[in-house]
Amino acid sequence: MQGQKDAHVKQIVIVIPERQLIMDAINEYHRHTCIRFVSARGHEKNKVMFQNGGGCSSFVGMIGDTQAIRLAPGCRHKGIIIHEIGHAIGFHHEQTRPDRDNYVRIEDRNIQQGVKYNFMKYTNEQVKSYGVAYDYLSVMHYGQRAFSRNGQPTIITLDRKYQEVIGNRDGLSFKDIELANKIYDCASGKVFINKS
Repeated sequence: MQGQKDAHVKQIVIVIPERQLIMDAINEYHRHTCIRFVSARGHEKNKVMFQNGGGCSSFVGMIGDTQAIRLAPGCRHKGIIIHEIGHAIGFHHEQTRPDRDNYVRIEDRNIQQGVKYNFMKYTNEQVKSYGVAYDYLSVMHYGQRAFSRNGQPTIITLDRKYQEVIGNRDGLSFKDIELANKIYDCASGKVFINKS
C-alpha cells in the first residue's frame, strides 16, 4: 500500500474498445476518494495508457512517463479494472502485506510456477499500511484459488469465515477507500489525475 504520491498521472489514454467500462471503474475512485481524473489539456509528462495486452497488469505506482495498464479480453471487467487502477495509484496486493501471516496462509505448493512473486510477502519498508487493517474484502486481495496449478487453494484465510469472500472484484471496499484517502492525504485537499 505504499503509494508514490509524487507520481500523479497527468493523462489517461484509452486504446481498447471498453471505454465506458474503464470510465465506470475510474468513477468508483471519483465517488469514494479525492483522486480525480480530468481531461488532458496538452502534452503532459506523465500518463497512463489502457491497452490490449497479455493478462491484467500494471506497475505499482507511477513508473516512467507512460504507465501501461494492460487488459487482455478476459480482464475487461469493472472490478478487474478497478484493481489495476489500484496498482497504478500505489496499491500492492493485499496478500503481500508484511502482516499477512496473521490473516492468511499462502499454499506455495499449489501456486503455478513463474507467478509466485504475486504472493511474496513485503517488508514494512516496502509496503505501508497507513494504519489500515488487513482487508479480506479488498479489491486488491486475490481469491482463494488465484494462480492455482491444481485447483486447490493458494490462499487460506486463518479466520475461515472469510475464505469464500477473498477475491472481491465488485468494487472498492471500505478499507480500500480509507487507504486511498490516506495515501493521497485526502483530508488536506484534492489530488487531480488527468484523463483524455
